[in-house]
Amino acid sequence: QHTYLFLKKDKKMLVYELKSQLRKDVTKVFGKNQFNLDSAGFISSVSIEALEKGQYQIGLYISSGNHNAISLSKHVVDIVK
Repeated sequence: QHTYLFLKKDKKMLVYELKSQLRKDVTKVFGKNQFNLDSAGFISSVSIEALEKGQYQIGLYISSGNHNAISLSKHVVDIVK
């Protein structure tokens, strides 16, 4: 499985690979003994210098075998320089 963060500004999309991060605390809080969510965490580094000033919508792209999913968040990041 591969997971990517993307930042969308107007018609431009920037994509960053995410690395899995073990999060056993997520299973404890949300799993309720039904789901193992230990692999729900991820980490990445994005250089602010590489981003133009403006507002970026946050999204995730997940690819696993023949299955792909894209999720756009309603949340945004404001880059102010």
